[in-house]
Amino acid sequence: MLAAPAPNLAFLAIDLEYADMDGIPVALPPAKPGFRWELVPDIDNPFIKRPMNCFMIWARIERPRLAKENPHLSNNEISRILGALWAEMTEEQKIPYQLQAEQLKRHHKSVNPGYRFGGSKKSRIDDAESGVAPTPAPRPLMA
Repeated sequence: MLAAPAPNLAFLAIDLEYADMDGIPVALPPAKPGFRWELVPDIDNPFIKRPMNCFMIWARIERPRLAKENPHLSNNEISRILGALWAEMTEEQKIPYQLQAEQLKRHHKSVNPGYRFGGSKKSRIDDAESGVAPTPAPRPLMA
């Protein structure tokens, strides 16, 4: 009886980068060329998300329902529909979500007392250094 030839496992041999996380070596696949490491969260300086506003709270509840009812729609189309539905809601219908957003905002402020949203300063600095004028607001179309 002939023995089967050994399988070629060369495709499994990949270079790994090793990172030490809490004393445990972790093998990571090498980053692709052009990978933007600056977008990876810094463990020593974690990114603090803004609290959700009332629309985001409502959309987080409604999006799965809408997606389940309309599996053929893309996320972009679902977002447009959610925006239109939100605009059609009365102020009274929005009150529970506004109250919840205020509650989230107060909690966020108590947990992150020094937090201040500053927007994207990098893009404003880059524009100022390059001499690019800020983009003017779009003018309404004439009907």
